[in-house]
Amino acid sequence: MKKWNEIYNYLLNLLHDKKIGDNECLPSENKLKLKFNCSVQPIRKAYSKLKEDKLIVSSQGKGYIPLKDKNNILFSFSELFPTAISEYVYLGKIKLTDELKKITNFLYEDFVHKMCVKRYLNNELFIYQISYISDYLLKKDIKMEVISEKGLMYFFKNYLKHNINYSIKQIIALERKDIDVLNDKLFENENQFILDKGMLFTTSQDLVEYRESYYKFKNFKWSFIEYFK
Repeated sequence: MKKWNEIYNYLLNLLHDKKIGDNECLPSENKLKLKFNCSVQPIRKAYSKLKEDKLIVSSQGKGYIPLKDKNNILFSFSELFPTAISEYVYLGKIKLTDELKKITNFLYEDFVHKMCVKRYLNNELFIYQISYISDYLLKKDIKMEVISEKGLMYFFKNYLKHNINYSIKQIIALERKDIDVLNDKLFENENQFILDKGMLFTTSQDLVEYRESYYKFKNFKWSFIEYFK
């Protein structure tokens, strides 16, 4: 095993076993140099990989700290891609037809809020997303100014009757001809896509949001960690 990989596994175990608190720093480079009898290069590579895996963040003047209250399911897009731009368009409160209930799994509600989101990276459309949001679970009306400034995940954390808990995803490869929601101006000259179907639930098992996110096939990358339990 390479030295950086050995250090990475050591740090990963510290995080996995909750031996580092939310605001506590991981071991410094100097401590790791002594522990593993190595130069700084493999240490920096190990930390770089942890950052890439969205498990830690750098804290100015402190070092590296765990990414608080995050996992591979419930990242907000802005946390994953801080330089990205998201454009939200509210399409209104709509009545659920029987067909739409089957598609979205909002089986026991009469109305949902619909919006579309265009997410850009480096001035290029990265994701086109359609979201259906529970009307029943909202404490207040949809606040587009809050969503536009802070994002949907922030809105869900602060404007729902119950706390969000987990999501279920289905990843599907599609061709343009199989997708009704993409017009000719969206992802021009692209014919292959990844559809990320997601359902977000509260701690009380209520469905908060059903979303369909469309990615260019060539841009799609899914990184995650599996733990043995």
